Amino acid sequence: MIRALETANPEQLKTLNVLLSSDPADKVEQVLAIFKACKVDAWAEDLKQKYMQEALAHLEAIAVVETRKKPLIDLANYLMNRIQ
Repeated sequence: MIRALETANPEQLKTLNVLLSSDPADKVEQVLAIFKACKVDAWAEDLKQKYMQEALAHLEAIAVVETRKKPLIDLANYLMNRIQ
């Protein structure tokens, strides 16, 4: 939400503020449309990849046998790539 508020144009900001203070039936769809227009989804995906790579680099730096790390890496990959 914060990213959308930072990147939205004035019209989108007005719509978001109205949506935040009301509860129309299509609130979720409208907010998601604004998120997509502001490219919040792509921004979040980029951050997800950045932090995943950083976490894997830290895991790689730990002095533990690779076979002991594999279940954790597999779990991380599963969680990061699951479809909602």
